[in-house]
Amino acid sequence: MKMVIVLLTLFCSQAFAANECFSTYRVHNFTEATNTSVTIQTRDGDYHLELGFCSELPFAHQIGFDSFSSNVCWGDNLLVLDNFSNRVIESCHIFSINKATTAP
Repeated sequence: MKMVIVLLTLFCSQAFAANECFSTYRVHNFTEATNTSVTIQTRDGDYHLELGFCSELPFAHQIGFDSFSSNVCWGDNLLVLDNFSNRVIESCHIFSINKATTAP
């Protein structure tokens, strides 16, 4: 039993290490929005977010983030905003964030 707990701990710590965070102040656009993922463009590069099912995201013109700090990390929420009133119409849990790699 102890072996399983150690392996799960190692697996989980590696999974969390793969996740990145980015500053909300550096975000300037989002693209490639589907029901379960979106690419966030920042001044530091692009970040690919894997989300829970988010039915309104493919139609969104505005998004925001619900975070405990000025950084968006795994576990925070992406907010889909109404185009006219800026009210939140959907909140989508962020399961992972990975910085996009650029081809040489």
